[in-house]
Amino acid sequence: MQSGLIESAPPAIVTGLALSADTGGIPDVAAPGAASAGAAHRVFGEGEVDSAARPVLRIRPRYPEHARLLGRESDVKLMVTVEADGYVSHVELRSSGGEEFDREAQEALRRARFVAARKSGEPVAAVVSFTVRFRLDE
Repeated sequence: MQSGLIESAPPAIVTGLALSADTGGIPDVAAPGAASAGAAHRVFGEGEVDSAARPVLRIRPRYPEHARLLGRESDVKLMVTVEADGYVSHVELRSSGGEEFDREAQEALRRARFVAARKSGEPVAAVVSFTVRFRLDE
């Protein structure tokens, strides 16, 4: 059975990233519907929250047919921005597994739903690292 498994990345992936000190490398982005008001909201880094966002609805990525026929496997590393409402607003490729794998992994994470990260008891926007593993034998 072919599968693409989505796993939260181990903390070592986060510590290896080059992040700026002021916002953890995460830019402030305009809040939905706030563009006209000029407001922005903060997106917290993984180490800046009391509890990280976690998936409640995982979407299994489609295994690329061409890669399956060639017997190819891959890992795709991504940084996902999860908003305070649990929806994904941004998916950033951190380490490519090849174009077909990258596309399927990004699409699956865009459609996933999360319990938002929390800071001081309140849901907040935050980033989460993921590795999507494509294996033919799973």
